Amino acid sequence: NHIYGLLLEFFLPFGMGHFYIENIFIGVIKFCYFLIFLGSLTYVVKSVNGDVNSIEKSKLVIIFSAFFFIFSTYLIWNIIDWVMFAFGIYKDGNGFRLI
Repeated sequence: NHIYGLLLEFFLPFGMGHFYIENIFIGVIKFCYFLIFLGSLTYVVKSVNGDVNSIEKSKLVIIFSAFFFIFSTYLIWNIIDWVMFAFGIYKDGNGFRLI
């Protein structure tokens, strides 16, 4: 059911909807991207709090730019997934449309 996939992807946005519809490859890629997002978020928080030693302003701009890119692409990917699950566009692991 595409509604179950939508709910899983909405409340657990790290590929659980893809695992549910047996699209394992995309699920693993999205989970790895989620881990990269969490790692970059942790690094940004540490750099803002001053835990990272002697970050120059140029490096800080690069760090925030990279985090913004990672966050925005992850957000866009989630929005596209929500729309595709909501309208039943995704197919299951056997190539059949979700009902």
